Amino acid sequence: MTHLRNIRSGILSLTVILGSVSMAANPPGPYGVCAHLPNEGDVREELTLARNAGIYWVRADFPWSYFEPTEGTFRYCSFDDVVAIADSLDVGILPILDYDAAWGEQAWQAPDKWARYVTNVVGRYHASLRCWEVWNEENIGFWKDTSQQRAAHYAELLRVTHAAVKAVDPRLQVLLGGLAGVDIEYLDSLYAHGAAAAFDILNVHPYRYPGPPESISGSRPPLVDQIQQLRDAMTRNGDTQKPVWFTEVGWPTHFPDAGQTRWSAFVRNCLRTLDTPGATWKIAFLDDPSYPPGQSAPIDDVLLGLLSPNPGSIVERVPLNRLPGLNTDGYRVLVMPPGEHFPVDYYDDIAAFVRSGGTLVLSSGVPLYYAESRLPDGSWNTTTADARYRRGLHLDFEAWWFTPAAPDIADSVAVAAPFADSILPAEDTYHGMRFLSSASMQEGDSLVPVVMAYDSAYEAPLAAIYRLDSDSMTGNVIVTTQWYTTNTGVPVERQAQMLARTYLLSCNRAVDRVFWYEFRANENDSFYNEDHFGIVHRDFTPKPAYTAFGALTRARPAGSVELDTATCRFDNVMVFRTHWLRPDGVHGWALWSLETPASWQISCTGTPDSAFDLYGRAIDLHVRNESVVMTLDQQVRYLFGPTALELGQAGASAAKNRPAACAMPTARMRADKVTIRWPAAAGRECELFLATLSGRLVWQGHRRATSTGILSFALSSRTCGAASLVATIRSGTLTTTIVLAPRQVGR
Repeated sequence: MTHLRNIRSGILSLTVILGSVSMAANPPGPYGVCAHLPNEGDVREELTLARNAGIYWVRADFPWSYFEPTEGTFRYCSFDDVVAIADSLDVGILPILDYDAAWGEQAWQAPDKWARYVTNVVGRYHASLRCWEVWNEENIGFWKDTSQQRAAHYAELLRVTHAAVKAVDPRLQVLLGGLAGVDIEYLDSLYAHGAAAAFDILNVHPYRYPGPPESISGSRPPLVDQIQQLRDAMTRNGDTQKPVWFTEVGWPTHFPDAGQTRWSAFVRNCLRTLDTPGATWKIAFLDDPSYPPGQSAPIDDVLLGLLSPNPGSIVERVPLNRLPGLNTDGYRVLVMPPGEHFPVDYYDDIAAFVRSGGTLVLSSGVPLYYAESRLPDGSWNTTTADARYRRGLHLDFEAWWFTPAAPDIADSVAVAAPFADSILPAEDTYHGMRFLSSASMQEGDSLVPVVMAYDSAYEAPLAAIYRLDSDSMTGNVIVTTQWYTTNTGVPVERQAQMLARTYLLSCNRAVDRVFWYEFRANENDSFYNEDHFGIVHRDFTPKPAYTAFGALTRARPAGSVELDTATCRFDNVMVFRTHWLRPDGVHGWALWSLETPASWQISCTGTPDSAFDLYGRAIDLHVRNESVVMTLDQQVRYLFGPTALELGQAGASAAKNRPAACAMPTARMRADKVTIRWPAAAGRECELFLATLSGRLVWQGHRRATSTGILSFALSSRTCGAASLVATIRSGTLTTTIVLAPRQVGR
C-alpha cells in the first residue's frame, strides 16, 4: 500500500500544479466536442450543457470569411460573445483558422492576406484561446487545390500561420489541420515538405462509422492500429515528442434514404420470385457481435424489416452458433452481412442449409472471396478463400485479370426484364467489375439474371439467382457483386456505445484529446448523415450518447492517468479493458466485449467498492473473497477500487480463468535501471517506451524477456530523474503500461 500511496501522491501533486493554469485558457481532460458556434441557437445553453456533462473543450470554426467580410475590414462581435461566454463557464474553445476569404481569395494563393487575418484574430483572442488549428481536412475537398503540389502548398500555409501565431505569443500551440481519416501517405508528404517545424500538435479525424473502433471497418484497421500507424509515421519522420489529438470522430444516427434501401429492395424482390405470392417466410440474418464483417457494416432494423417479401414474414437476427442446423428451426432464407467475407468455420453448415433447399443471400462484391476464421485468442484472421468454397455452392465469377474477354469497366448496366419495375442497380458501378459465371453449375441448375452488364462483345450478370436442382444442391443462392449502399447511420444506443469505447481506447493509447463530432444535431434532413452526428437533439434534449458521455467523464475524470493497456484474451473470446488512476487516488476500470452477453468472474486485488453501467446507473456488486460476477457485452461497465484484476468466464476451468495476457506486470526503477516482470511476455522480444505524464517520450529500447518474463533496461540517471514516468511495454499484439512513481527512483 505504501507503493500505491506514493503513486497517488505524485499524481495528485501533478494535478495541483496543472490546476494553477487558467482553466478557461487551457482546461484539463481529454473530452471535447465540435459545435457550430455561433451559427445557431443559444450559445450559453449549448456550452452549459456540454460543461454539465464534464466536457471542457469545444471546437469551432473561426472562418476567414466571417472575420474579414470585405478586404481589410474586420468584425468580431459574434465571436466576442462566444469567447466571453466560454470564459465565464470555464470551457476552452479550440478555434479553427479555416477556409477562403468571402471576397474570393484562396488562402494558399494569398499567404500575406491570410497572415493578416491570422494576426488579427489570434491577437484579439489569445489570452483565452491558447491552441489554434490550421484548416480543416486539407487532404480532401475543403482544400481547393487539386494540383500535385497540394501538400506542399498546405505545408507553406502552415509555416505562414505558425509564424503569425507565434509572433503574437510564442507560448501558443499550433495544431496541424485535422486530416480526414488516418492518411499516412499525406502525412508523410507533409513531413517531406518540412511541416514538422510548423505545428505543435498532430491531429487527425479517424472516422470509421458504421464499424466499431475495435474491429476492421471497411479498409480501415482497428483504431488502436491506426494510432500505432500515426506513432510509426512520427517516429519515421523524427517527430516523436508531439501530442496526438483527434479533433473529429463520430457516428451519425440518420435514417436510410431511398438509395440506401436498394439493398433491401434487391433481396426482397429476388425472394418474391422464388415462391407463390402471399407465402410467408422465416428469414435469418447473420448478426453476431463478434463477427467483424457484421460489425463493420451493421444493418439497422429499418433495412432489415424491408427484407420481408410478404406480410407475415419474419426476419430475425441470428448469431454464428445458430448456423448449424438452421433449416431445422424453420428458416427458409439465410442473409449474410453485405461484403465478400464469410465465416469459413461455418461453411459446411451454410452449404448444408442450401443443400437442404434453403436460400442463401450474398451481396456486395465477389461471393465467398475472403475467409474469416477465429483464432484461439478470440481475434479473427482474414485470408483469400480457395475457389472450392464458391464452387461447392455452384458459384463462379469472371474478372478482367484472369478472363481475357471481361472488361475492366462495362459500357452499360441494365436490369433484366422480369425485375425492371422492382430492382434498381447500384448507382456506383465501380471500377474493376466482377461478373457472375455459370462455369461451376451442374446439370439441373439454372441461372436467372437480375442485373446485366454489357461491353461490346461481352455480357454477363452482375446480379443473379442461382436456382440449384442437381444431385448435390436443391436450394437457391442470390448474388449481387454490386456494392449497394448500406451505411444508414447507427441506432442511438450504438452511438452511445461507440462514444464511450472510442474515448476509452484513445486515452488508453495516449491520445491527449478527442473531440466528438458533434454536440448538437442539426436535424434538418432525416436522411442526411451530417445532420445527425450530435449527442443532443436540435431542441437540446439529450440522446443516449450525451448521458453516456456524462457517465464516462464521471468514471474517468480529467487528470486521470492510464495504468494498463492489456486486452484479455480467452478461448475464442476477447474482452477489452482499460485501467486508470483517478486524481482522487481511486483505480478505475472499463470492461466490455464484442460477444453475446456472458457472465464473467472478476477476481480483484483490493476490494471493489462500486460500479456503474454505460449510462451511469449503479450496478449492484455482490463481493465474495474480493471477487464479483459481472455480465459483459458491447455496453461498457465501469468498476472502481481494485488495483489489479483477473477475468475468467464464469464456470470455466481454472486454466481459462488465468490468461497470461491479463497478468499485471510489476516494475521497479532505480537511478540507472528499470526492471520489469511481465509473465505474458516470457521469452518474447519487447519494446520499452518511457514518457513523462504529459506524453513526452524520453527513452525507448528493446530487449528479449527471460523465460520468466524479466526485462532489464539500463538507463542514464538523467533519464530517470525524480519525476513520475509512464512505462509502456509492447510485445507483438500485447501492450501494457505502468506508472513509475518518483519514490521508486534511487532506492
